Amino acid sequence: VKVGLSEMLKGGVIMDVMSSEQ
Repeated sequence: VKVGLSEMLKGGVIMDVMSSEQ
């Protein structure tokens, strides 16, 4: 569960960075 949550958070951060750059 922790691994899945960390992956989701990591993916969310990456998406936030990508959207911020655009």
